[in-house]
Amino acid sequence: MSKLAAIYISDDNLTQIPALKIAIAENYQSLARENPNLLQEAFNKYQGAYVTAWQ
Repeated sequence: MSKLAAIYISDDNLTQIPALKIAIAENYQSLARENPNLLQEAFNKYQGAYVTAWQ
């Protein structure tokens, strides 16, 4: 994620970073169907996307 974020930052395309974080959160949420322990990590990723979007 950090490499893609660096590319978006260098291209001055900061609006893509929250979308990237949401996609990662969706992946964690999908994985949590089989491993409920990952649900908290999905929540954390969604929260990180929200915070980033409002910065």
